[in-house]
Amino acid sequence: EEGILLQKLEGNKAAVAELRMTRERLQQLVQDLRHQKTTSEQTSESLVQEGERLAEELERVRDKINKEIEDLDFRISVQTKSIAGLEGFERKIVSDLEYVRDKLAAIRHVKEELDETLQRLGAMMDAANARLDVQRTQV
Repeated sequence: EEGILLQKLEGNKAAVAELRMTRERLQQLVQDLRHQKTTSEQTSESLVQEGERLAEELERVRDKINKEIEDLDFRISVQTKSIAGLEGFERKIVSDLEYVRDKLAAIRHVKEELDETLQRLGAMMDAANARLDVQRTQV
């Protein structure tokens, strides 16, 4: 029986040694898991902070772009009104130019008629002077 007890004692010692090694491995595993948890929490916190920073930056960029769009809308509106005004002015100038061309054509026509009339009157005057000269020489 003493031999059996010694065997059981040796078996128990081996089991205790194995349990101690298992406990050490489990403690190391727990320590590693705690370290991983801490690292994960820090990474998570960093990612959350980075996400918040990026969200703020995105909001700033969005605000800047919206302001630029509003500025461009205003400029386009001003340019559109300016273009409309200039187009209206151009239509008036074209209309005035057509009116002036029509008047110029009418004045040229009247001048031609007056030139013809002046030539006829000149010819009539020459004929009348010639008759007058003939009558003076006869008298």
